[in-house]
Amino acid sequence: MAYMSPTYFSKKFKKVTGFGFNEYLNNVRIKMATNMLVETQYSVTEIARFCGYKDSNYFGDVFKKIMGVSPSKYRKANYTF
Repeated sequence: MAYMSPTYFSKKFKKVTGFGFNEYLNNVRIKMATNMLVETQYSVTEIARFCGYKDSNYFGDVFKKIMGVSPSKYRKANYTF
């Protein structure tokens, strides 16, 4: 595997995907979180950790920015159990 600087990687990644790497990663993590919120009974804090967030408050902020509602409100509106 060839070495790439973080800056070079970020530029190439955005050119190919149309997303910055962190934006892409957050979207993947939040998609995983939405599935877990409606299909499991794990707490929001546990889901945040499973999805790679160390800080559940930060997870909540990112979730709300992407989904438009908090994780708790998303769960209440979509919970399947």
